[in-house]
Amino acid sequence: MANSGADKHIADIMATRDLLAWAILTSFLIGFIYLIVLKFLGGVIIWISIFGMIGGTAVGGFMLWDTSENMNEPSEAQTKDYYLYGSYVVWGITALLICCVLCNCKNIRIGIAVMKCTASFIGSTPQIFALPPLSALLVFAWFALWVVIALHIASVGDPKPREDLPFLTEMDWSDQTRYVLIYSLFGFLWILNFIIGSTQFIISATCAIWYFSSTSDANGSGSMSTGFYWVFRYHLGSIAFGAFIIALV
Repeated sequence: MANSGADKHIADIMATRDLLAWAILTSFLIGFIYLIVLKFLGGVIIWISIFGMIGGTAVGGFMLWDTSENMNEPSEAQTKDYYLYGSYVVWGITALLICCVLCNCKNIRIGIAVMKCTASFIGSTPQIFALPPLSALLVFAWFALWVVIALHIASVGDPKPREDLPFLTEMDWSDQTRYVLIYSLFGFLWILNFIIGSTQFIISATCAIWYFSSTSDANGSGSMSTGFYWVFRYHLGSIAFGAFIIALV
């Protein structure tokens, strides 16, 4: 670890742990505020972004054309053509963007409605914010445990001096040790994907409960506890099988 510089990284993290903690809390707070803003101004923000992108490309094409018009020296003739043709290309991209927007107005409106629905779900079920950090802690804990297991496996073998650096030793692994190490790596990926899949299922289940309990008069209420129950009662095998396929591929 000393040779790889890991000790310096760990020391930097420990020295800035307070700043990192405040950064995490601030990011969650800003994200929650942003969702509230999207709930009421999501459509306005999306359309402003779309028209801003179209206007930006149009202005970029104009700047290229204007630059070419101001090049009157004979030595700049070739460069002037480059700027002129570049302006035509950028204006063509602008026209393509306009066509895409006109052909996808309905899809854009659906996307805005989905985004507003997501913001409403988060606002009605703020406890869902606790799930990703909990999942991250589980992933970190499992990674730390696997590192210990992998180090124990890697220590199985006959120590011998390295050929390039005789004052250092390396382990001479047998085929069985290599197979066990590969098996442990597969197990790490399997459980890692199982944690991620379970987290995604709980979020989806909570969102579905909230959606189907919503009415035209009142917002619904999501239930994370029901999502946890469904995972371990009905879908444990399917999530584990999906995680197995992902780890295998």
